[in-house]
Amino acid sequence: MFRGGNEYELRRRLVEYNTIDTIISLPTGLLSHVSIATCIIILKHNTNHPGKIRMINSKEFFQSRTRTNIKLDLDKLFYELKYDLDSEFIRFISN
Repeated sequence: MFRGGNEYELRRRLVEYNTIDTIISLPTGLLSHVSIATCIIILKHNTNHPGKIRMINSKEFFQSRTRTNIKLDLDKLFYELKYDLDSEFIRFISN
């Protein structure tokens, strides 16, 4: 998320117009044959927390982990998404 040019301008506008609701950081190795960290960005026109972006660290949400495979605990992730509370996994950041 630190590239410049058009990507930077897009990210700047998404933040400026309060379009980003949530960013979920995913554990490395979640995608097969890719060792980079990935994230999911959830966009919304109307948010429950205007002026803030909810950041969720899902790196501890895995059910099983082998050398070549990570399986996320989706129930736990969806539970965290459902409630807008600060926790050890969720932080709200002012934009």
